[in-house]
Amino acid sequence: MRDQVGLDLDGFPVDHEFPEDYGLEDECDIKAEPLFEDELANQADGTTPKRKSKRTKAYTAAEDKLLCECWRNIGHDPKKDAEQKHSTFWIRVHREFHEHKKFPPYQIASVRGWVSISKCWRVIQQECNKFCATLESVKAHPVSGIGVQDMAFQALKAFKVQYNGKCFNLTLL
Repeated sequence: MRDQVGLDLDGFPVDHEFPEDYGLEDECDIKAEPLFEDELANQADGTTPKRKSKRTKAYTAAEDKLLCECWRNIGHDPKKDAEQKHSTFWIRVHREFHEHKKFPPYQIASVRGWVSISKCWRVIQQECNKFCATLESVKAHPVSGIGVQDMAFQALKAFKVQYNGKCFNLTLL
């Protein structure tokens, strides 16, 4: 800012007096927040400080299974238009999820929102797509004398190798 007559460089009148607590609300707690030097040192080490996750606990296998069933029921409903908005579809899945969670075989105490359910579905779908691609690659190179079940076991092993030791854990769905 240009220096004007009667104003300092920040635009305040030269004779302006600041209150005693001016700027104190912006102080940061050094113990709570990492210093810039610490962040640089961590980057050099390759370590990152642990942060608290804002996510809720992971979905259980029963919640995953119920979510898949609700997605299938709502997605294959011939009474509803196939051109539903994203939010409309997931609100319907959410409603069905919470209607069916109370009854056997589930009896789940879940308070998941429709956005959380749609994000969980996206993760399930991505993992299933990866497994299907792995299974297709196993089927493309068949070994004489093995059946479908053996191909599935080979695909599970290949999935673990391909994704650096990560197991495909959605087999019970």
